[in-house]
Amino acid sequence: MDMCHFQLHHPDSVPRHVLLEELVGREHYLEQILLPLKEQRPVHERPPILLLGPAGLGKTSLLWALKYGVEADPQLQADWLPVLFPEEPNAIGDHADFWLTAIRCLTESAGLVNDHADRLLEEGGKQLAKKARALFFKLSQDVLGKKVLLLVDSFDQIARAFMNEQDAWQFREHLVQHAELYVVAAAPAYFKAVTDMDGVFYDVFRFVHLDPFRRDLAQQAFRKWAGFYKSEAVQALIKEEPQRFHTLRVLCGGNPRLLRQVFRIWHRGESRDVLGDLERLYDDLGADYKNRIRRLKPLVRRTFDAIARHWRPVGVGPLTRQLRKPSNYVSAQIKRLTEEGYIEEVGGSEKRKTYQLVERFYNLFYLARYDRQNYTKVTDLVDFMDLFYRPSLLIGAQAPAPANDWKPEQPRAMRFAYYNAFGGCLGSPKRRGLVARPFRDDESSRRFQMLEADLTQNLPDHVREDRPVEAAETAAWFSRWVGPLIERVYGEHPEASAWSDAVLVLRQLQALPLAEATCRRALAAFPEDARLWNWLGALCEERGLPEEALEAYQSACSHDDHYALAHANLARLYAACFGRFDRAEEHAEKALEKGDREPIYWFLMGNLYAFHLGRYEEAEEAYGQAIDLRENFFTAWNNLGIALAEMGQIENAEHAFRRTLRWRNQSALPWNNLGVLCGERMDRAAYAEHAFHRAVDADKTLALAHANLGLLYRGPLQRPQQAEDSLMQAIEHAGESGLYYLDLGSLLIGGGRRARAMEYFIMALKLSPEEPLCREAFLKMTGDNPYPWSEVLPSLLDYLPTLIRGSDLQTMRHFILQGFFCLARAGRDDTVTELLEHEAVHTCFQPLREALSLKQGKISIDQLAPERLALIDEVRDMI
Repeated sequence: MDMCHFQLHHPDSVPRHVLLEELVGREHYLEQILLPLKEQRPVHERPPILLLGPAGLGKTSLLWALKYGVEADPQLQADWLPVLFPEEPNAIGDHADFWLTAIRCLTESAGLVNDHADRLLEEGGKQLAKKARALFFKLSQDVLGKKVLLLVDSFDQIARAFMNEQDAWQFREHLVQHAELYVVAAAPAYFKAVTDMDGVFYDVFRFVHLDPFRRDLAQQAFRKWAGFYKSEAVQALIKEEPQRFHTLRVLCGGNPRLLRQVFRIWHRGESRDVLGDLERLYDDLGADYKNRIRRLKPLVRRTFDAIARHWRPVGVGPLTRQLRKPSNYVSAQIKRLTEEGYIEEVGGSEKRKTYQLVERFYNLFYLARYDRQNYTKVTDLVDFMDLFYRPSLLIGAQAPAPANDWKPEQPRAMRFAYYNAFGGCLGSPKRRGLVARPFRDDESSRRFQMLEADLTQNLPDHVREDRPVEAAETAAWFSRWVGPLIERVYGEHPEASAWSDAVLVLRQLQALPLAEATCRRALAAFPEDARLWNWLGALCEERGLPEEALEAYQSACSHDDHYALAHANLARLYAACFGRFDRAEEHAEKALEKGDREPIYWFLMGNLYAFHLGRYEEAEEAYGQAIDLRENFFTAWNNLGIALAEMGQIENAEHAFRRTLRWRNQSALPWNNLGVLCGERMDRAAYAEHAFHRAVDADKTLALAHANLGLLYRGPLQRPQQAEDSLMQAIEHAGESGLYYLDLGSLLIGGGRRARAMEYFIMALKLSPEEPLCREAFLKMTGDNPYPWSEVLPSLLDYLPTLIRGSDLQTMRHFILQGFFCLARAGRDDTVTELLEHEAVHTCFQPLREALSLKQGKISIDQLAPERLALIDEVRDMI
């Protein structure tokens, strides 16, 4: 549906049916206000109404809805005429102006000639207010024969316009006693005339507070708007990204107008995440907010700035220290800001009052635009809400049911083994970069052999990678020994190739810190040599420094964009370490563009398509190109077989694996893959067992083959004891992989050995927290038992800083948060508090700390910004 009537500020321009259809959460107010009129109560039983609520809560829309409600009810329409004042009463300066405006609105509503007010003005005289009031009631009673429902917006401004106290008291008398008049007024907040005991309108109104939208009401509003405007995009976002919706709901304070702006942003597809949504809102509201700040006098503006920067409620004491002004000066500025509706008094005590900005989103805008350092408190809060509001087994729903009867539905599927570019198993934790060995003539070969022999013979053991040394010691070894040796073999001013030779030898000897120091010294002499930069990337990658490796490979490409090897390394690194598959594909294509006759680049492209992207048809083509260039490329044959199997081409896959075995009959990986194919896809369990045994015979340390054999025994062959033995072998050779512990734990559950299985599940998660299968099984097995969480959380917190990709980091934080909640629900607050002190715990967990502190009485709610408090209230419900 066209959104031309989707208004934020002008409900008067919205058609009746649209306004009533969009109305959410205010229906009970309509019934409540109109009920005295329907029941024809006497005037003393229907006091005038004052609607209270900050800007954007729908006061004006509710006044229009009251007007439409009277007009739609035959009984009310016969007795009452709704008369709606303008939203901004700019024309009202005194008592007479009020009644003149009332006459204009009355005649417009009734369709009468609209010149009565002008004629009164022409007559003039001192009794103008009295004459206007009399004419108003004459028109309503004698001409129209109806009572008047007077709907007055911005009543606080009108009350301030009554400078003459006698006029104000006369107006009060008509409000209270005139049976032909029923007033429903609106104001953003309380004001003196209604709160002070000597105020003109004290004890006159019945107050109706418009509340912000809470969780259920906000969801109802979005679903209703999405249905009315047929917005599939918004419906999908509410369903698929509830954390995004609830985060914005909290930050917008449940303000309907701001939520409508969010709806419009989502409907138009103008943003992709919460921070983007906030930036769009800041941009939309920026001009108005900035103008309101500029309207303040400089001294008042400075006080406003100090309060806004605190975000949470703040008292006079901290403000005096910050502003370096006496308390009476600060109090005077606070009084002015309060009277003008910028700030409000909240919490504190009679002697130590605290203040905050009235419009909470205004405060967020101010921090975003004028105090980026403090705005990090908001972004940290957004990070936590992204975790807290994600749909999961434990968060945002009831506590999990006991898991005593949970069993895995079926064994984990057997896994194929891809080859990487170095002939090893792809995905193994040890990483290496691609480097090229240079062509050497006789002289250069002789020098290289001299260098290799000297380094091999004299390199001390303690400078190897497995015995790391301090950087200063590495530099000292280079200066005292490696540098002079290079100059002795290659001459006083060695070329870049000489340095590359030294790096190659040191890498072969696993003296990686020394190799890196040598490479960096070479780059100081040859900063534009792309091959040296590529070497540095390979060394950093092998040392487990992916960010530094990425920078080095990028430098290699920037110095020589035609260097295919560096592009290939970038492609590998982007895919394997950073999950940037778009960039990986871009650089893989560049590597092919520069070296399309090199089978290794086609092979890498195939691995990207198959292993990372699941685009098996394109992988088949890439592997085929590699094989066309080198027929005995056995790693390409192996990986081609996996791609064919994933596409359902079982016979072709078997042929590819057997071609691999033709070139490498004693290689374990193709035998493993042939076993997976026969066991999982071809119902040939007996031959699968034979193939796995061949794989194990070829490489007894290949844990994957032991594990697949165990899964075969557990599933098709139904030999649980042999399954357990094979899985124990997998664990023995697995190193740091937790999946095999998971497999064994699942087997033990089936045999009723749950306590032992839980130990394996805990170990699986400790070793492989990055594996979704380990996390999912742990959650289902754990239920609401706090013990397993207390065992794994320290390891998970140690693992947290190693994550690079933002999505992986948030996923792991979300998982850890579930553990914190489980412990807190079990009453183990001290354990959670202690874990929250871990150095890896980010400030995004601060709301949980505050919720625990509130629970323990360590802090007061007066110390928290309303947005934080709204979130923390929901967090406390979970613990």
